[in-house]
Amino acid sequence: GIKAKPIGFYFLKTGQALRATLNNSDFYVDIRSRRILRKEEVEFSPASEEVQELYIRHDRETHSVYRTKDSSLLYTFIPLDSTDYFTIIPTGYYMCTPGATKKLHYVNKDLQVISFEQLDLRYNRPDKVLEYIGYKDSLLIKAYQRAYYKRIKRQGLDTMVFRAGYEVPVVSILNERQLGTVTSAKTISLHIKAEDKTYKLDRLMVSINDVPVFGSKGISLTDRKKETLDTTISVELEQGQNLIRVSVLNSNGIESYQQPRVIYQRSEASPGKMVFIGIGIDHFRDSLNDLRYSVKDIRDLAGMLQHKHQGELVIDTIFNEQVTVKNISALKKKLKQTGVNDKIIIAYSGHGLLSKEFDYYLSTYGVNFQQPSENGLPYEQLEGLLDSIPARKKLLLIDACHSGEVDKEELQRMNNMSDSLHISRGGITVAYKEEGHLGMKNSFELMQNLFANVGKTTGATIISAAGGTQFALEKGDLQNGVFTWSILKAMKDQTRLKISTLKTFVSQEVEKITLGMQKPTYRSENAGTDWELY
Repeated sequence: GIKAKPIGFYFLKTGQALRATLNNSDFYVDIRSRRILRKEEVEFSPASEEVQELYIRHDRETHSVYRTKDSSLLYTFIPLDSTDYFTIIPTGYYMCTPGATKKLHYVNKDLQVISFEQLDLRYNRPDKVLEYIGYKDSLLIKAYQRAYYKRIKRQGLDTMVFRAGYEVPVVSILNERQLGTVTSAKTISLHIKAEDKTYKLDRLMVSINDVPVFGSKGISLTDRKKETLDTTISVELEQGQNLIRVSVLNSNGIESYQQPRVIYQRSEASPGKMVFIGIGIDHFRDSLNDLRYSVKDIRDLAGMLQHKHQGELVIDTIFNEQVTVKNISALKKKLKQTGVNDKIIIAYSGHGLLSKEFDYYLSTYGVNFQQPSENGLPYEQLEGLLDSIPARKKLLLIDACHSGEVDKEELQRMNNMSDSLHISRGGITVAYKEEGHLGMKNSFELMQNLFANVGKTTGATIISAAGGTQFALEKGDLQNGVFTWSILKAMKDQTRLKISTLKTFVSQEVEKITLGMQKPTYRSENAGTDWELY
């Protein structure tokens, strides 16, 4: 509520701050938290010498920053809440927190809404924003640029699509108006028409609430060898809101723009059941690698869900000698029998192993710890349990070492050129550093921190206990893995628990208990649905 004259805008290590004066005394305000800071609290630097002389026009929650000398707009800053913000420059490029992207959408010249994901890959450029503003830290700008290009490469995107005049496939739902916005029908038909003027169509993607209805790879169109598509498909709706997106990809990997369509399904059908699948392993054929609390982790999670859940609950667990690739793969048949309104939780607790090629495996009873590809469970196979199943509310919890993503390409490069990377039982034990280079950890994790994951996924939220180069810890005084113990604490403390609340709580709790040695990460996140565990 303090009214003061703003006289400067500054970048902090923790974000952005406003410098103001009141009664001839300067002070700083952290724009995210709105907390007043003392000068000695922060290390700050102006964006540039030129930008030190500027003025700020405040319009509700929007801060527009102009140069004093010519009154030209420099950038616009919008704090969305205490943690998320959005900064855009006149050229259209922007930088924002990953959480802010969930609140964004684009509108084309025909006033049609387009999902943010595709255009975010083009315009979310923190490096260009800082460079345009005149930010002095060239090392940070280069780091942001590397993180951006790593993101583009990870998506397998051809940047030719960003050039003016480059055409993308076009898709439309011909019977969109007839569908309405509210229905009691369990299934609807979509009359889809698509065309590409240059390339043949490769696949059709249909998602509801950010879950791919026909699996993460969609419906293949390659056998048709055509540039056009005219087809009708049926999709099953779930209770409540259904955010429908339809797109096609051509043979060059370019995707059409998605135009979301919302249909609300109201019915008196059962809200669905909760299915908990737990995989825990303490004892191995190679007993030197035995653990103490992995089986207890799974039993405790099952017990807590049983205590908390008031509806129908199905529990299926696999322990120790029964933890084999064959038995885990067989779970897919059971998951195929679920319904669209069901909720699925899969929890794994055991060893996580990186092979010499940096492929990630989960331990089984007979895994070869020196060569985890022998009898180890490939991570993709575990995640694949949640792909192409009817249930759309899906959560995967992994309490294992190295369970976060790693930059495989960079790790392989470093392993070939440096002896500063030590491999032990398939796991990374020494972080790599390179003078004058931000290195693998910073570059890859910077990408994860800057950008939302917009790749094709199973639609599940996947929370892992540790980063790709970190260990997941057990603690005797907790008698659980730290990650699982934190989940149990969240469930014990909360009368109602949403996925978003669980993620925030567990991340903070694990870092606090391990003094920052272990940090949970998110391999995948469904931004379209924030459902309740109970």
